[in-house]
Amino acid sequence: MTSQSSGQANPIAIITRELCIGCELCVAVCPVGAISMDPNGIAVVDLSTCTGCGKCPPSCPASAITMSGPAESRESKVESRESKVESRKS
Repeated sequence: MTSQSSGQANPIAIITRELCIGCELCVAVCPVGAISMDPNGIAVVDLSTCTGCGKCPPSCPASAITMSGPAESRESKVESRESKVESRKS
């Protein structure tokens, strides 16, 4: 996924599961349907569908969504974000 104008990879939405309150506002605002709710009522992002448009973070009342990039390092960004949450709990 690259931006046609700059040739750089787009950012992707990262949801911190522990902060998600299950309101589904992000699901409603996502223009490509990349966000859905898991069986536990927690929002999840389909990384292969997310275009990095940035509409979801401002919709989240719990501030559970951030944008991170580039797309090539998606998995490491998710792991890093989850590690930060775990360290705050300690």
